Amino acid sequence: MALSSPQLAFPVVALLVPFYYFFIKYRISANLHLPVKWPLVGILPAILVNLNNVHNYITLLLSASSCNFKVHGPLTTSMQFFLTSDPRNVWHIFTSNHANYPKGEEFTVVFDVMRGSFFTVDGEPCR
Repeated sequence: MALSSPQLAFPVVALLVPFYYFFIKYRISANLHLPVKWPLVGILPAILVNLNNVHNYITLLLSASSCNFKVHGPLTTSMQFFLTSDPRNVWHIFTSNHANYPKGEEFTVVFDVMRGSFFTVDGEPCR
């Protein structure tokens, strides 16, 4: 049984309409420098496209979003980041409320070269 043109058009339209809706919704209402936050993959496509200049891209994101940007990864992961370049936020994290932002054992394992330094120690030893 061969699919005729009208039978094939409905599934194609049904798949393309949600993508078109989210593209138009987020592209028109958002800042043009900020990436589109897709429902299933988050901003992962924008990061992958700009992987060759990721530092410049993050700088552009932070300047376009008034120094703070929240990143959510794909839906099936628990990847979440909060990027900031606001000096008040950095001061808050590193001086006044350092105990509220623990780094944990995974961070210490990743940055093994800096073990025991300010960047890997939590709590009172960091003071």
